[in-house]
Amino acid sequence: MVQSGDLLDDVGIEFARRFGDSVRMERAGDVLSITCENGASVGVSIDDPNVPSFAISYPCFDADAMSWRDVRDRVSRGVLLVAVLGLAAAVEQHGAVLPEFPTSSLRKSIRRGRLGRP
Repeated sequence: MVQSGDLLDDVGIEFARRFGDSVRMERAGDVLSITCENGASVGVSIDDPNVPSFAISYPCFDADAMSWRDVRDRVSRGVLLVAVLGLAAAVEQHGAVLPEFPTSSLRKSIRRGRLGRP
């Protein structure tokens, strides 16, 4: 069986390798907290060390989001490392995970460069 602490340390090393100085990481027990330069944060913990899969909390928009007032924190479980890295990359780039098809007002905010945490 894989030790949970070792697995989470490996995730932290992968985050540091991929994102470098653009993220700050803190480990508190069984949770790795990643804070991006834009102020958004992602929390990662071990969901199942045998698979291995993770539980991740991150800010995201629902499909009908119109503005930053509509951003919500979401928790997903059973997430594989490649998806954890993809979600974290979206949060690092935009401040939240965007819907697959953003509304026109959200797209306008993105084009104007206003996308970021208020």
